[in-house]
Amino acid sequence: MIKIVKPEDLQNISDTEVFPYIQNLLDSLLKEYAVYCPGSSIERIGAIFLLERAEDLELYAEMGLCSPIQQNSFEWIEDIGGYCNGCIVLDTDRAINIIGKSTIFENIRKETST
Repeated sequence: MIKIVKPEDLQNISDTEVFPYIQNLLDSLLKEYAVYCPGSSIERIGAIFLLERAEDLELYAEMGLCSPIQQNSFEWIEDIGGYCNGCIVLDTDRAINIIGKSTIFENIRKETST
């Protein structure tokens, strides 16, 4: 799992397929919430997590969550072409985006569709 909160973190992403999407998302967040993002970091308002394997979903504490990720944890999950981007609201001021290959989200998406 890769945590992205500032532009320098993008260098840790080796997956060139999803890199442009995450870079654009980070740039958009930094621009939209500039007043809350000193030092070009979104850490005060959340983070973007790139899951590299399905087991990364079990690292919920490292994502700032108190309990394991379940189907009702997500505000929304969208398909972004072979990948999914899901948003979990932590509180009124912070949210995280969890991005990974669609196969990582299969069980969660099955749970939400039933």
